[in-house]
Amino acid sequence: MRLYEFEAKEIFKKHGLPVPESQVVENVQEVVSAFSRLKPAVLKSQVLVGGRGKAGGIKFPEDGAEAQRYAGDLLSLSIKGYPVRKLLIEKRIPIEKEFYAGVTIDRSEGRPILLASARGGMDVEEIAKKYPQEMIREKLDVREGLPYYKSLDFSRKMGLRGKSLMDGAKILGTLYEIFERYDAEIVEINPLVKTADGDLIAADAKINIDDEALWRHPELRK
Repeated sequence: MRLYEFEAKEIFKKHGLPVPESQVVENVQEVVSAFSRLKPAVLKSQVLVGGRGKAGGIKFPEDGAEAQRYAGDLLSLSIKGYPVRKLLIEKRIPIEKEFYAGVTIDRSEGRPILLASARGGMDVEEIAKKYPQEMIREKLDVREGLPYYKSLDFSRKMGLRGKSLMDGAKILGTLYEIFERYDAEIVEINPLVKTADGDLIAADAKINIDDEALWRHPELRK
């Protein structure tokens, strides 16, 4: 089961991962007040498929009137056959650099694998294809998990330094904790944004839960 972005970010926030301030809305009437509180803000369609940016499902309004107009357009949109029922209005992040970070399952061995790259903002398959030398991979032992020294090494290989290095290591460790805790098939931040101040923020969030493990997570059942 795939979670909506806003649901995944609620889990991230619960576990201490940094996410932008935001509000979920379901109609145009809610947009203006949310936008006035969060501006400058971005409107993001909430659908259970990827590629929404290329499909016009993300908008960057400059004022309340534009936010209201964009919201109407988005709430009448279908992306890959999925109608948009909810929007996430989110405070914009001043982006200095985008990274990729994720934990998924290596199907060939049935083991978790940590993936990270200094290039974020595109599909992981696209990163691996275009920049294979920059996709860092490590298969993990479930008995060991992701110890701090490994997450710190990964953070360093991503090109993070100083405060961002330590924060990156913590974020990677927390991603693995969420992966384990929720019986996930994938937990992903793409992009993981670094701001000019060196802060790291999860600008997007993806969590897919193993359907056969949903009985252990009644709070996630839809």
